[in-house]
Amino acid sequence: MITSEKQNELETLLDLAKKGDKQAFSRIIERFYGMVVCYLISRGNRLQDAEDLAQETFLLTYGKLYQFKSSGSFPGWLLRIARNLFIDKMRRERNRINSIDGDVIEAWAFHNQTPEQIVLENEKLTEIYEKLEPRERLILDLRVFQHLPYAEIAQIMDLSEVNIRVLFHRLLKRLKI
Repeated sequence: MITSEKQNELETLLDLAKKGDKQAFSRIIERFYGMVVCYLISRGNRLQDAEDLAQETFLLTYGKLYQFKSSGSFPGWLLRIARNLFIDKMRRERNRINSIDGDVIEAWAFHNQTPEQIVLENEKLTEIYEKLEPRERLILDLRVFQHLPYAEIAQIMDLSEVNIRVLFHRLLKRLKI
């Protein structure tokens, strides 16, 4: 969940970026790049494809930043752009099926750990992720790793907030977290 301090900082960065400040937009990218990549991975993309789509997402976002209304959720708006680019990609490549690469988790989740910790955690996460459906992976990523509120997750996934809460509760119960 975005705190009021972080929200104010984000609004300032967005205002500066809308005025053409490239450093402000770079800070926005730094802040949300991992979230976009994780979202795209949870949709079934390999790491490299997710990174490519994330780059496209931020390029498109920069060009359309003037369209973002400050009353909305920027992370939700950003992930809708990523989702739409992903859908466009899938339409272009209907016969190609992407799968999650086993080493993907290391790229985004374990930046400050020893190699031994990375291997142990990667095995645990890979085992957990293999048991999940893509929709469940996405809910887990957005709620647990990105700390998004249920309302934003519902908006991103085009489901009701109640449905997201129920799915998340069932997921946690199944994983016994």
